[in-house]
Amino acid sequence: MSGRVKSSDWRDLRKKKSEDIKRSLVHRARLRKKYFKILQQDVEQAGTTSTTNNEVNVNDPDADKVQEERQEHRDSLHNNNLKHPDRLSYQERLKMAKERKEQRRIEKIKQTKIQLYQIKQKKLSRESRKELFSKRTRTGQPMMGPRISNLLETIKNDRKVE
Repeated sequence: MSGRVKSSDWRDLRKKKSEDIKRSLVHRARLRKKYFKILQQDVEQAGTTSTTNNEVNVNDPDADKVQEERQEHRDSLHNNNLKHPDRLSYQERLKMAKERKEQRRIEKIKQTKIQLYQIKQKKLSRESRKELFSKRTRTGQPMMGPRISNLLETIKNDRKVE
């Protein structure tokens, strides 16, 4: 094959990709379900132990404070699960995505301008060298002066790089 993909192969690849995505989503859902089930069991176990503790320590005044603190802690955890203050809203995420896209576009434009400038400079230097090398003597022999000076420049540049 010459690098082309048959349309039937393309459909198969797309179908495989969608099945992979579906499989990963189902896997995540199962994991979430198991996690919440375990969490619920922990809460129920904590509830049964706290009721037995309450029955034993009915006359203890510190038990009420402990119970209230536990309830406040549970409520705060529940509220934290409902609210996600560090998450950004949809509009903010869209705005950030647009900004990133714009920055990439500007960076790409800068890179292309730099490349175009370098290409122009190289072209000009090639043309000037070509003009110098095309000079000939009265008898038709090529001028050796520009060629020798070019060789000297390349040697100097090589030494600077090292």
